[in-house]
Amino acid sequence: TRGVWVPAGYSPSDSAGVDTLMKNLSSAHFNVVYLGVWDGHSREAGTIYPSTVVKDAGGPLQYPAFVGRNPLRLYIDIAHRYGLEVFAWFELMPFDVSVGRFPTDVPMLLKAHPNWSMRQRDTTIDYHHNVFGYYFGMDPGVPAASNFVVRLYTEIAKDYPNLDGIETDIEDDTLFSY
Repeated sequence: TRGVWVPAGYSPSDSAGVDTLMKNLSSAHFNVVYLGVWDGHSREAGTIYPSTVVKDAGGPLQYPAFVGRNPLRLYIDIAHRYGLEVFAWFELMPFDVSVGRFPTDVPMLLKAHPNWSMRQRDTTIDYHHNVFGYYFGMDPGVPAASNFVVRLYTEIAKDYPNLDGIETDIEDDTLFSY
């Protein structure tokens, strides 16, 4: 596998830009694109594609920057023309749910479901702080939070049958010790 990670917020959003990117990746002999489909870097964390699972959980149907477009569908269609596979890349657990400027900037989903939050031993909501802000996370040990993620994976697999895979990026604590 020769893959490239394309974060949700840093990729071309129009077909010409995606076409150029896929052509260049193919020419450089890459064969997999890990497309960020969860944009968790704001309080309105959500997917780049319309997701009823996120909406039903109290989040937006689609991350606001992508409303009216479906970058996932666009990437799959164009990448396959160039012989590239597309894997949906979710950064969900345990930490990359949201980045805020203050420890009170709890993301929308965790405000709707505070029991999904990572917790410290004293039961206060856990967050990690670095130069980029405050990161909050869903606790994979909470069955409802884990079920939310399973429902997301199930939804994307069902709604995008030509998606080549799902990349389940679990972040490591050491990434936040700048």
